[in-house]
Amino acid sequence: MAIENEKFAGLTDAQVERILEQVATVLNLACDICKNEAERHSGHESAYTFHALDYILSGVGALADMPIRGGVVGDFGAWMMGPYFSEYGDSRNTVAGGKS
Repeated sequence: MAIENEKFAGLTDAQVERILEQVATVLNLACDICKNEAERHSGHESAYTFHALDYILSGVGALADMPIRGGVVGDFGAWMMGPYFSEYGDSRNTVAGGKS
């Protein structure tokens, strides 16, 4: 059986875009959880673990968001440093922005 589009294992561009959007959305949720836990554990050594996880997950989320033109959170600046560092000037966060 031949795969029609071997580049994406037979998936269409729209399907790949939806997958990347879902990956970025889930990573954004994981980042929010890490930020909340870091704040909850402030003053304790475990807060550093949550900060590190947030940073790692933000990097992966930015990589997933980049090919879909920052449709979930925004560009690398928004992912790594917050909405005020984004070239868009604000966050495109679908969870906070209400986009589904």
